[in-house]
Amino acid sequence: SAGERLGNLSPTFLSSGNYVIRSPNRTVLSNANAGAVVLADATTGNQLGMVEGNAASEFMGNLGVIDLGSTYLIRSPDAANGAVANAGAVVMASATSGSELGRTSGTSAAERLGNIFPTFLSNGNYVIRSPNRTVLANANAGAVVLADGTTGNELGKVEGGAASELLGNLGIQLVGTIEERPGIPPG
Repeated sequence: SAGERLGNLSPTFLSSGNYVIRSPNRTVLSNANAGAVVLADATTGNQLGMVEGNAASEFMGNLGVIDLGSTYLIRSPDAANGAVANAGAVVMASATSGSELGRTSGTSAAERLGNIFPTFLSNGNYVIRSPNRTVLANANAGAVVLADGTTGNELGKVEGGAASELLGNLGIQLVGTIEERPGIPPG
């Protein structure tokens, strides 16, 4: 699309052998700067699949991708959730097909879920902190969301109960051992 600047950002090489091309300025349908993340075959250079942003000015791919081996995560804090602007999302995609496997989405306007780097657990799941979530009309009550490390979908959550509580803002104290994954900074 006009002004897309595909290739402006360096590709990300995945442990699966394929690589990702981020295009945060791509227009998707009529949504300018919705963005896209394209998976390409490292042998042929052919496109294998793509995850596209769903809202104008989402800039999908702007924050890079997190390589998890057979999958990768795309943090997209400006994603819309239906009519809810800037709710944010963390999207899991296949490192072999490039297709979206699942997503965890914010629930309130300007929540920007995905703005904070997730914390990875030794069981393969991950935790997403979202301190700007509005809960029952309590602005910035916050939330901490557990996501499935295989599907990318939400497994459960703890939400703040008071306005400006900002639950999840100060990080997460993990009890027990943390298994570090190559290329993924801890917590």
